[in-house]
Amino acid sequence: EPFCVLRGKPVEGRAVALGVLRYEKRQLFVGCGGDSVLELLEIQLTGKKRVSAQAFLNGYAIGEDEKLGV
Repeated sequence: EPFCVLRGKPVEGRAVALGVLRYEKRQLFVGCGGDSVLELLEIQLTGKKRVSAQAFLNGYAIGEDEKLGV
């Protein structure tokens, strides 16, 4: 399901492949290419209200290294 990233922050020391969504220790990360990784802090699913990444994870099951856009 499409979503918009409303708030995030770059992180170092993590390896996440381009376009992969990863859940670790109650945090949500996405690989942005090269060595760039973004921690998602607040997102909004299409047609839904904005929520924190933790609230999103409470209601949405993330597969292991889920690929975005597939």
